[in-house]
Amino acid sequence: MQLYTAAETETGTKIVPYEQTGFKSEETFEDQLQTHPELLMNERVFLIGRQVQLDGQYADLVGLDRWGNIIVIELKVGSSGSGSASEETILSQPQNYARSFESFGYDNLNEVYQEYCDRIERGKYDISKDSAHDGTLQTDFETVFGDSIEKHQFNSTQRMVVVAEEITRRTERNVRYLLEQGLNFQCREIQTFHLSGDDDSKTMLTSSTVVDYPTSRVRPRNRPNPTYPRLVNNILERSHPKFQSVTKAASISDLFPEGIDMREPRLVSQNTHHPTSIRYRLAPKPDDGTIVIAIDAQDDTVDAVSEVQEMHADFSEQGLEVTGNQTYRVVTRKWEIESADGLDETMRDEIADTFAMLVRLGHEAFADSQREIHG
Repeated sequence: MQLYTAAETETGTKIVPYEQTGFKSEETFEDQLQTHPELLMNERVFLIGRQVQLDGQYADLVGLDRWGNIIVIELKVGSSGSGSASEETILSQPQNYARSFESFGYDNLNEVYQEYCDRIERGKYDISKDSAHDGTLQTDFETVFGDSIEKHQFNSTQRMVVVAEEITRRTERNVRYLLEQGLNFQCREIQTFHLSGDDDSKTMLTSSTVVDYPTSRVRPRNRPNPTYPRLVNNILERSHPKFQSVTKAASISDLFPEGIDMREPRLVSQNTHHPTSIRYRLAPKPDDGTIVIAIDAQDDTVDAVSEVQEMHADFSEQGLEVTGNQTYRVVTRKWEIESADGLDETMRDEIADTFAMLVRLGHEAFADSQREIHG
């Protein structure tokens, strides 16, 4: 991968390349990823250990996914399969660690986690202890993901990730083979760049997945995606008074015939001039690190959706994106969040106000168009 920046000069735009610099050591690499675990995967990772001793060897980083599955992370500065880690050991080591973790119950994992928290408390790592490292593994898991699980639900399966500055073709082929054989293996490249000849330039980081699989592969069959009815209700209580007059519903429950204890609750207006095929989605997903609001259209609503396109400027003024889609996410907005508990009052108000504006503008577009059609 090559990165460039566009710099404006007196003679026009100049394209300046970034120089790939690399991490100084594996410890520096670990420090960066421990501080910023969002670089590790395309999903949230809750780190519970670093240099975890297992049968005389040490796993670089150990984490949990949203379902409580173990994630063993093997790090390599430079190319995978080079230096001290051959093509064989870069893959065999995480398999050995995963095999060791297979027998771990909740109490064993909590011991690993408490040792990790103790190291953070003693200042062994250059990261601060926060609310996500303040209790047991079970309580802190809920803080991070916004969803609780029972102790017996931890470690249903084991996942392995090789993270290197460069994943070689051989490593990639070998991992794809292991993936086909049923092992939950992924590869990730993380690289650092600086502007060429500029010692004061900021570091640029890139993170890309080389080998991946759908998360449905590791989601326990008896564990549906988490829902957040309390958070949904809290946002709706703030926003409902601002759109009650246009939706013609006396209560929140009237607007959600399918309830709010769903992955993506959808509001159905009770306004007789508003098409029932238009739904207003409020989808908080702290486990994915997002909250999404959107207008979705069902059935044949092309004419009605065209009204949204004409009101593009009105939606944009409120921070809402008109996507050009005819059905899913006709209009949308997304917020990045860290956890349900991390959603402060200011952001809850912002989401509630924006959702209320989405509903009001939607009624202006859809209810008015239906009123014109039916005279």
